[in-house]
Formats: sequence, C-alpha cells, structure tokens
Amino acid sequence: MLKTAEKTKLEDIFDFAYLQNIQDNFSRVVKLSLLMLDSDGIPVTESSNRSLFCVMMSRPSWGQDICRETKQNLIGVIRKTRKPAALTCPLTGLKTGAVPIFINGQYLGCWLLGQVRIEGVENSRFLEAAEKAGFNREEAGEALEHIPFFTEREFYDCVDFLKIIMDEMIKVAEASENIRVQNEKLVNLSNKIQNSSNAFRTMVDLSDVGLYVTDFYSGEIILCNNTYASTIGLTCKEANGKICYSMLGYDSPCPFCPAEYLLDENGEPGKPHVWENYVPKFNKWLRLSDRALRWTDGRLVHMCTYIDITERKKLEEEISYLAYYDQRLKIPNALRLFQDIQEHTSENYYLICFDIKDLHRINEVYSRDVGDLLVESVVSWIQYFNINNEFRIYRMGGKSFGVYIQKESPADVRAFARRISDRFTEPWHVELGSMNQNIFIEIAIGVFPCGKPFESYSELVNVFERIMVLAHRNPDILWYDEDMSSTLQTQLRMELLLKDCVLNSMEGFSLNYQPLADPRTGTWCGLEVLCRWTMPGGGPVPPDVFIRQAEQMGLIGLIGEWTLRESLAQVKKWGLDTLESFKLHVNLSPIQLNSHNLCKHLIALIHEQEYPPEKLSLEITESAEVTFNDYTLESLDLFCKAGISLSLDDFGTGYASFSNLRNLPVTEVKADRSFITTIETDAYLQQMIYILVEFAHGAGLKIVAEGVENSEQMDILLKNRVDFFQGYLFSKPLSPEDLSGKLHNFYSSEGVFPVRTVNPVDMELMKTPEGTYITTPHLSRLLNYSLHYFTNELDLAKALDMVLSRVGEEFRVSRGYVFALTGASRALKISEWLAPGVETRLERGSEVTLSDDWLSALRNQGIILSSDMRYFSEKFRDKFARRDVNSIVVLPLWGLGALTGFMGFEVASPGKRDWFPEEVEMLYHLGLFVSWALREESLFLKFKDAKIRLGEEDSIFPEGTVPL
Repeated sequence: MLKTAEKTKLEDIFDFAYLQNIQDNFSRVVKLSLLMLDSDGIPVTESSNRSLFCVMMSRPSWGQDICRETKQNLIGVIRKTRKPAALTCPLTGLKTGAVPIFINGQYLGCWLLGQVRIEGVENSRFLEAAEKAGFNREEAGEALEHIPFFTEREFYDCVDFLKIIMDEMIKVAEASENIRVQNEKLVNLSNKIQNSSNAFRTMVDLSDVGLYVTDFYSGEIILCNNTYASTIGLTCKEANGKICYSMLGYDSPCPFCPAEYLLDENGEPGKPHVWENYVPKFNKWLRLSDRALRWTDGRLVHMCTYIDITERKKLEEEISYLAYYDQRLKIPNALRLFQDIQEHTSENYYLICFDIKDLHRINEVYSRDVGDLLVESVVSWIQYFNINNEFRIYRMGGKSFGVYIQKESPADVRAFARRISDRFTEPWHVELGSMNQNIFIEIAIGVFPCGKPFESYSELVNVFERIMVLAHRNPDILWYDEDMSSTLQTQLRMELLLKDCVLNSMEGFSLNYQPLADPRTGTWCGLEVLCRWTMPGGGPVPPDVFIRQAEQMGLIGLIGEWTLRESLAQVKKWGLDTLESFKLHVNLSPIQLNSHNLCKHLIALIHEQEYPPEKLSLEITESAEVTFNDYTLESLDLFCKAGISLSLDDFGTGYASFSNLRNLPVTEVKADRSFITTIETDAYLQQMIYILVEFAHGAGLKIVAEGVENSEQMDILLKNRVDFFQGYLFSKPLSPEDLSGKLHNFYSSEGVFPVRTVNPVDMELMKTPEGTYITTPHLSRLLNYSLHYFTNELDLAKALDMVLSRVGEEFRVSRGYVFALTGASRALKISEWLAPGVETRLERGSEVTLSDDWLSALRNQGIILSSDMRYFSEKFRDKFARRDVNSIVVLPLWGLGALTGFMGFEVASPGKRDWFPEEVEMLYHLGLFVSWALREESLFLKFKDAKIRLGEEDSIFPEGTVPL
C-alpha cells in the first residue's frame, strides 16, 4: 500500500529520472511540449520539446503573469473534476492541457502538455501577442513554425493517451512504493529484532516484494523470502547457503553488482542504490533497491529488495516503437535514421535517398490501398537483398525512403543505387481483391556520403529534402557532393531570407508593370503585374527562382495576396480602372489554384479594394501541378460569375492545352514567347501562330502575343490577326515611378513604333522607301478632322483655334500655339490653346523676338523635338524656363520655300511625354495645311468657293498611310 494521503509526496512515488525518460519519449512521438508539476505547482521534470513561444513569452513580466494565470486556472479545473482538461489562452489562442495525478484520493501534481495551434484559430492572434511582447516578426515567425498544429480531436486524443500512460505508471508506482515502505520497515525491524530471526522471517515472508540478504564479500545467501525463492525456483530453506550470483548462472560476482556503490569512504554502510536491470535467465526486468548494513553477528551484509517491472518496460518499448518506426511498413523512420547516423558515421557509410514519383496519382486512379501495397512491394524487394545486414531502409515520409548502407567504395554504392533505379524500369505487380495489375512507376534517386554526424535532426531532414529536389531535376542518379552542399547552403540562406522578407511586411518585394498594346487603336490597353524580389545582401533574384521556392515553402499565397492588393491599389491611384478598355493581368500560381479558399478570398479582396472585377484578368499557367477537377473548375466558374476574366498563359506549350480549352471558362489565351522569338525567319513558327490564332478565334477567344521585340515580328502577327501585343517593342516592364510618366499612352495613340526621342529628329529618317508614312487609324482620323476645320470654317483664326484645341486634347499636352514671322527675328502669335489649369497666356497679336540659333534650328533641322528639355543646350532651355517646359515639339511653317512661322506643342512640369514618329509626321502634315493657309489666304477661300464640305465621317486620307 502507498503512504496515507496526508504523507504522500510525488518524490515518494516516482523516480524523476524515470519520469523524464517517459516524458521525453511521449513528447517526441506526439510533437508536444510536456512538463510535470508537483502539488505546489513546482516543476519536477525538465520541459520536453519546449517551444520557442514559451521562451519568448516568459521574458516579459506580463507574459509570465498570463502563463501563470492560465496554469492556475487549468490546475483548479483538474483538481476539482479529477479528470484531464484543456484551456485556450485568451491572448494567443493556443491550447494547453493537463492530466492530474491522484493517488488514494490525494492530488500529487499533474502533467502539462501544449501549447498547440488548433485548426480554425487565426495565426494573427499569436503574432499580435508576440509583437505586444516586443519581438520582431522574425522571432515571431520562427516561434510560430515550432508550434505544432492539431485538430481539436487530435489534441484530446493525445490528452487521453497521456492519461492511460499515467494510470499505468501509478500502478507501477504503487508497487514501487510498496518496495520502499517494505524496505524501510525491514531496515527498522532488523535493527530492533536482530536477535529474533524467526520474527524477522515471518515479517519478510508476508511481503510480495522479493528480498534476499547475502554476505557482502562471499555472496552467500543468509536470508530470503518466499518471493525471491520462487523467482530462482527453490524454497527458502534450499536457497539459504547458496551463492547469489550462481543462482543467476554466473561463476563469479555479477558484472552488474552494485556492491561498490553501497559503502562509504570508510568502508561502512552508505546510501542505498536503486537501479533497473534485465535478468536473461528469468527473462524479466527488475527494479532493485540495494543497501549495505551490519547483520546481527556484526558482519557486513548486502540486502536487496526488488519488484518485477517487465510490463512497464514493454510499455516503454511500445512508446519508443511509436517514436522510431513507421507503423504501416514496420521499418524505422527518419528520427531513427538520425540516431543511427550519429552512432555509425564513417567514410564508408552512405545514404541512398529515393522518392516514388506520382504516388498520389496511383492513389487517385487505383485507390490508397493499392498505393500502400505498391510501397510495401518496393520495401520488401529492397529488404530481400539485405542478406548480410549491410544496410537498413527507413521511411522518411509518405513516398520518400532512405537506405543507410556501408560499402567499401563509392563505386559499390553507385552499383547498389543503380540496381534500385533499374528495377523501376520494370512494372510492379499488385493484386488486391479482383484487381490484378502491373503498374509502372518512377523514382528520383540520389546518394549522399555520411562522413560526419548531423548537428540536428532538422539538418538531416533539410539535406534529404534538398537532395530530393535536385534528384527530381536530374534524369539519372544524383551524387550529392561538396559543391552541391555549398549550393544547398546558398539555397537554404535564400529560403530563410525569403521567409523573413515575406513575414516582415514583404520587405524587398516590388512590382513592375508591362503594358499590353491594342493595334486597333495604337494605345496601351492593359498591364501585366510582375513581382520582383531583391534578396538582402544578394541583389535581385530571378522571378522563376523565388516563385518556385515560395511555392515549395507554402509562401506563395501570401505573396499572391500582396501582389493583388498592391496592384489593385496602384491602378486605382492612376485612375486606369475607369478606362473602358483597360484590364489588369495578375498571374495565379498553380499551387494557388489548388487552394480551396482561393476563390472566395480573392473575390473578397477585390470587393475590399472597391475595384471593378471586370477590369481584372487572372492568368493561369498550365503545369503538371494543376488538376482541373470539378472543384477547380467550379472555383474558376465563380471568378467568371463575379465578372473576373480568365486568361490561359503560355498557350500551346503546356499540358493538354487544347483539351483544357473546351472545359476552362477562359476568354483569352497568351501565345508563348517561344512561338514569337524567331518567327520572322521560321516558316514553321509562322504556320504554328496561324493555327493558334485560328483555333483561339474559332473558340471565341482573344489571343495575346508575348515577347514581341521588332517590327518584323509585329507585321507577321498583324497579318495573322493577333488581337493584342506585349513585348519590348512597345515597352519593357516598368516600375510604378516610370509608368507614372507614361500614362498618356493609355489615352492617346502611340502607333506601332514607339521611339523615345531625346534629340532633334531629321524628318528624312522617318520616310519609308515607298514614300508613305505608317500611322494608326486614330491619328488618321485626327488628321482628317483637322483638315475638316480648315475647309468648313469661314474664319482662319477660328479654324486654327479649333485645330490646336483638338490636337492638344488628343495629345494631352499643356499648350499649343501658332506664330507667324513678321520680320527677320520677330514672330506674331496668331493662335494659342492652353490645357485646363495652365495660366500663362500671351495675348493674341503679341510679338516675340527669336534668336538666330532658334531660327537656324527650324530652317536646317526641319523640327525641334525633345521628350526631355535637359538634352537641349542651355540657351534653348532658357527660352522655356519661365513656363517650366519639360517636353516640346516645334515645327516650321513654310511658304514658297521660305520660313513663314512655326507651330508648337509643350508639356509643362511635372509631366513628360515621348514623341512618336507617326505623331510627329501627323503634325508635320498639319503644319503644311497651316503653312498654306498663312501663305495665301486665297487658298483658304478657294476651298470655300469650291464649296468643299467634309462631314465627320468623310476622309481624305485612308487609314494606315499619309501621302507625301
């Protein structure tokens, strides 16, 4: 029996080292933090698997107060109910459980387990608590990563399992306490009744605990009880006089005998020694308590009491098995591999890593049972060759395995790995019920020399995962060497920095925007958002590299949400969402498409930003990761119902593009740049783009050409009726700052040859061999409207005013004017137009003085043109400094071969604009009309006399060309 309730303490019942071992094993299995407290709330074990969160929250005093209050509330519940319980922290949302320890109705303490994240609880509560504690997002993110994630049911299953273990331990503890009590009674009684051996024997025979007393030096049995006698198969009478170690099958004192620990430095009886030992002869585990004492005759004796703890050891082995072995395949796991590597590393040890590809597809097509049988067949086949126990196979994950092998040379290891690899060129036969199937599967395989131990279990897992990533990219067996290790370290550093940047307010991330052009209007009609990341201390990282890494790390959702949120806000800031033909194109990762919450979350984000959904197009890139199942198609359909367009990216190069188009609710496809790169010289690509366009248009879809870089490519694509263009011919990807200075391209026509001009332009350079100038329908109409004003207005000045107004508004400039020369260096303003908000105006009839260099530039160069006045000489800039002019175009007006005046358009600070050849050509011809009108007003009157009247729909110049 145990002590009475008022006297029993936790240290009287349990050996704390034993408790620590049980606690550590359980914690390792279930990945939970554990700690045992006594009845006063004082820890009696070291915390197992203590989370970084505990360390963080124990720093500030208020964090200690919250933890203490939660713990006290939880202990109060279990002391009252005498049952396990769990509470949720009101600050962080993390869950903590407790299992009480009651013996004889007395509360002795409890086991605390937690904290865990429960499914459905937002991480934001934890991050807010960490920030309140004064820690940065790096610490908070790292702490969050170490906190295990459980469902409510899984957490309570762990609590119940710990309760079962506690109940078994109490049973063992009761037996252990009996030993202690009996041993204590025996010692006390032996001192009192040394002269009464009959009474002593009667007392010890009543105990169920084994007991024997031997001569300290000879090992002769002086006294034993019935329990010990039955253990060795004798009676007490037969046992007396025997040598104790001979009863265990030894010819000399037992090698594990604790006699040396029982005497003090003077050779007198010292402290008792408690220990555990396995006795092969009896096939039992015993917990023994040994001590030395003086017998009735004064000699030194060795007294030992013990109990059978075999059942308890079996329970510990079961817990250890759960921690170190895969339950399905009955083979060791990654944790066991880590321990084995720590114990056996040498230059002759290697780890062969392999991963079964597409196992999830096998499960989907045939069933999970078939997949399990297939994996079992693979493991059995490999184990068949382990005749000399030269290797051991471990399950590293669901479809990943490791073979830890000792070989004399790398060549032998390669041969063994080749044997495994070659087997997968043949089918695996699986029988299940009525199914009898040969299944082909592939593996990614790599070899890693284990020349030294790993610093931690996490390092082993990271190395294994990196080997698998590289092996999947390698068509043959990968040999992981030091160079790859260096590459791995670089990649791991990038992963850490990427995670830190994403969790730290997207530090280092930025967005670029590449325009889409509409050849029908010559304007920009959309923007594609391109995410960029600059790694701290490492410079820009290619998008395909960090995006692929973010997908593998589960960060792509956060990056995608940030990209959408920032780009929507930026487009609204520019006001582009109000344009009729504008659309913002945002890429969706294949991983994002597999997220069940993606659709509702993105739609909610769009509503939150008050962004019109019809102005958004989500671009889907086909890949092996995308499964267009019923749920995915339903999500895409919800996008369409919300008014969001869908576009299929890299069309023609993906997985089953043409078959997918029949099911996908897309309205647009983007021809991959590989079809465009050499299309001007490749007849095959020209035929392919023709087929793609015909197919897309036949399906009622628009088609976009990516990567258009020169006019030859554009001409071919125009002939094939491509709807939209994107590429460096029109614009490179632009930062928000650069794009802000080019927003006029969404409103006014650029034409199809955008050229940024910073120096005066020679008009002859813009002429084509045929003597015509390419223009756009938009510019052609503008030219016809201008001529219409000259022919329909009775007043020349009014006609000039209307022309300047129409051209100025279309070109989105600040000012337009016409001056006529009145002398060698004097000019008279006869018309001026100002944009709204521009205040400086010269009165009609005002004269200005022109410098010789100004007149010379007009006469000799034929035009003064710049998109940035900084490129002009200082004397030129001074002419316009008062009006803060940044961009300018000035054209001469001629009459009978002489300069008669000039017409100009200006853009004032802070705006700037590029002047495109077809725009300048249109102004040039407009200047000819104005020249004729100024040179001879009779020409103007002749139009009237001929009664020429051009309506708004009439056209003198056909769309596409302007005659010289």
